[in-house]
Amino acid sequence: MIFRSILLLLIISTYLPNVFSQEWNKKNKITEVENGLPLGVVFQDSSERKYNIIDRMQFYKVPSVSIAVVDDGKIIWSKAYGKRDVASVSTADVNTIYQTASISKSINAFAVLKLVQEGKISLQKDIREYLKTWELPNSMFSTSRKITLANLLSHTSGLGTGGFFGYKITDTIPSLNQILSGIKPANSDPVQSINFPGAEYFYSGGGTTLIRKILEDRFKTDYTSLIQTNVLTPLNMKRSTYNQPLQKAENNFASGYVGDSQVIEGGYHVFPELAPDGLWSNATDIAKFILSIQKSLKGETTLLKRQTALQMLSKVLPTSNYTLGFIVEDKSDEKYFSHRGANYGYRSVFYGSMRTGKGIVVLINSENGEMLINEIVNSVAIAYDWKGFYNPPVKKLVNTDPALIKDVQGKYSNGEANFTITNNNGKIEMIGNSAELLHYVGNHRFFLLSSPNIEVVFSRSDDGKIYDVIELIENGNVLLKALKNN
Repeated sequence: MIFRSILLLLIISTYLPNVFSQEWNKKNKITEVENGLPLGVVFQDSSERKYNIIDRMQFYKVPSVSIAVVDDGKIIWSKAYGKRDVASVSTADVNTIYQTASISKSINAFAVLKLVQEGKISLQKDIREYLKTWELPNSMFSTSRKITLANLLSHTSGLGTGGFFGYKITDTIPSLNQILSGIKPANSDPVQSINFPGAEYFYSGGGTTLIRKILEDRFKTDYTSLIQTNVLTPLNMKRSTYNQPLQKAENNFASGYVGDSQVIEGGYHVFPELAPDGLWSNATDIAKFILSIQKSLKGETTLLKRQTALQMLSKVLPTSNYTLGFIVEDKSDEKYFSHRGANYGYRSVFYGSMRTGKGIVVLINSENGEMLINEIVNSVAIAYDWKGFYNPPVKKLVNTDPALIKDVQGKYSNGEANFTITNNNGKIEMIGNSAELLHYVGNHRFFLLSSPNIEVVFSRSDDGKIYDVIELIENGNVLLKALKNN
């Protein structure tokens, strides 16, 4: 008896300090992340300042944030901050669900690859062989040309309709066929060919919506149930659903916010397209999704075989980082698979490393939080030593000439993008889907903190009198050019 008591004491004295040490280290890391948010830019001749997450939420007017961190192939912590609904003072917790927006495309792609792996559908067959209850309109771009599921997943199908606006909860919600055909009450363009399949990358939420139609026609079931059975349930993603709208019993969801902290009428917009934008989830569930892919890449037993996962994360075009439902980027000696999301009132992102078992998920219920998301991701990358991930550019700011501020103000458009340049207390502000200050580096060139590698350049008109041309340039490539509306 005495021997057993001594043995028990030895076990306790060995085990408990180790547990306390692990918990202490975790709390220290969380504190480091919470107080280590960097701007994403280092200003010349000054030290890099770090910020507190609550302060930055208040600065960007973001009501709540949900985070999950993956390290060494495990979810090591999840945490939520702020209010999921400001009016009711409802606090967000780790079980609060958010609209994940285009992260839905990655879950959709995973489901498709699983079905391909099982031999139930083909990535290379013409999609017309699967379509039974809707017909893709013929055009000069698509007639006698094969369009495949691989094209749709990689945004190389030549189809248009980039994204969707959503519907008020009180609106009449269109059917899937009405959405695809652009028929009222649908508020989006018809899904049709605007380029030859395989010619180039063009982000097409319409193409992803067509995948939903293909799956429903092929398997004679509704999309929500199919994804639930093939992905969400097997991965134990218990707080995830493609139900649009949410079931009435669901009350732990984050209401979406737009503009200056204005809540969306009814709490959120309905996105009935589902496949490109319909997933509700929490950060922990998306982290489970990351882990499943990481295990597949190691060849461990999971839903996707290693070969299938590698196929899913392989580039389709050498000029694009988009694979079959994911973005894959090289960061020093590591590769990361990721996707961002932007629905009305919500922003989101996830990253997963392909070798080192690291990852991050950030979900927010505001359109103002793109920069906050970047700061959180970079803080996690710094705290958990993601080598080569965070490499901030160094910028030297220049005082902006008031005459230049006056000259560049106005509305700009190129037929697709529309935005306004205004004077915000002596600084230039660009207003599109959201508002952001431009930072001047001289020679009528600016940058955005949310995208510091992109230059915003103003040019004079042909007569040389005023600035009426704006260009967004990255690595010498013009991403966008627009003219002032005179």
